[in-house]
Amino acid sequence: MSFKVVQVADFPGVSDYCKQVFKSPEIEYQMRFCVSESEVIAAARDADVLIAIPTHRPIPRTVIRALPRCRYILGLISGYSGIDIGAATEQSMLVTNMPDLFWEEVSDHTMALILACSRKVVELNQLVKRGEWIADKMGSKIGREIWPKLNRLQGQTLGLIGFGGIARSVALKAKGFGTRIITYDPYVAPSVFKEFGVESVELNRLLQESDFVSIHISLSEETRHMLGLEQFKKMKPTAYIINTARGSIIDQDSLYAALTQGLIEGAALDVTNPEPSNPDNNPLLRLDNVIMTAHTAGAGKLAFANLARLVPAQVFRVARGEWPNNIVNPEVKERYVRKWGEVKEK
Repeated sequence: MSFKVVQVADFPGVSDYCKQVFKSPEIEYQMRFCVSESEVIAAARDADVLIAIPTHRPIPRTVIRALPRCRYILGLISGYSGIDIGAATEQSMLVTNMPDLFWEEVSDHTMALILACSRKVVELNQLVKRGEWIADKMGSKIGREIWPKLNRLQGQTLGLIGFGGIARSVALKAKGFGTRIITYDPYVAPSVFKEFGVESVELNRLLQESDFVSIHISLSEETRHMLGLEQFKKMKPTAYIINTARGSIIDQDSLYAALTQGLIEGAALDVTNPEPSNPDNNPLLRLDNVIMTAHTAGAGKLAFANLARLVPAQVFRVARGEWPNNIVNPEVKERYVRKWGEVKEK
């Protein structure tokens, strides 16, 4: 019996590369674009491996329990909050993610959003395309409303909520602009903050002192709606919130209130809740002081090429009876061995 691999969502180039690599008779590969739970179940009912993007198509308990042959769920992104890890463990399924693959792209995107806010790039672009220039400087909207809000990054304070790989990359890049970096992360050792030359502070202090607050934590029950109206009231009225992590970390209604009441200056969001967002389901899109970029922070030619290469490598490990890298539920190993057989340690 062949080892069946079903992919239900795609990054550019991943499925094409997998089709080329999985040509051996031992592995059967299928790309089936699925938009509902029932479609995922129908496509992967007899699959040994399920490849998914859990932010686009979550893999809940109902799907997991309907896949009796599946032993491995491979998430194509760094996060895995869309996969019911508990259910996967109960069913003796390994779950892996790609934790460090998109660090550089996301940190670049974070800096782009910070710069767009600081230099009002989006607003200026829109005004110029509508025919405005600065011949009559102070009488124009550019001169009257935009110029007074333009800032240099040098001397500004950037507050990083979370100090994992992406945030550390942001810190290194932001230092080149002369920004002061403070961070809140109770799970990181003091030696790491010292190594990167950043100051560790409590969350309230970070909110009060930062000109830009950038979110770099995973979504969990602990962090869901971590930033609400109470937190926005502590921020400077000239401050910006940047989110390239997960939309639900911010309470969207509170953010809308903060932006419309002048509690903060603006927001730059790569992630939202719901996704996809449009003017009908997300009122933030109607605000001029909001930038949105459609969950594209991790996108990039090099990242996609590396992802395409790493996906088959992970699948081949499991097919050969080895552990894959980046297992997010290591507690499943004993169950896995009992159900699927011994695994070679490498």
